[in-house]
Amino acid sequence: MKYIAAFRTYAWDDGIAELARRFFAAIPSARQVVLVDETRGPINIPGYEKVLYTEDTECFGLPNHPAGQSLWFNVDYSLYFLQCALPDFDYYLLSESDLAVNLSVEPIVRFAIDRSIDLIAHQIERSTDGRS
Repeated sequence: MKYIAAFRTYAWDDGIAELARRFFAAIPSARQVVLVDETRGPINIPGYEKVLYTEDTECFGLPNHPAGQSLWFNVDYSLYFLQCALPDFDYYLLSESDLAVNLSVEPIVRFAIDRSIDLIAHQIERSTDGRS
């Protein structure tokens, strides 16, 4: 079973580098890449393999809406770039530059692999309470 641990970011500083280090330490058997939004220009990320993406999603036929903010409102768009750049993997594990990983993630991945689970995600809730 081959899987990627991708750390998604749009910036890089010492704090973000520490979060990336912690994430990758929690999943050492995965191929480790930084999935970086370079819509506003190149970002230097030393010591890691980078997979670049921008707001230009025309190649996938995805809507660029709202203009100038499509990556903010459609956070899954970056996954298209990741899968296109590195297509031959069974699982893609994703973390973000505002998330601190404090324990090993490998047992979760092993659980998913052993049970052929396709997606593990945070609970999805309504963004509003439905009242006007």
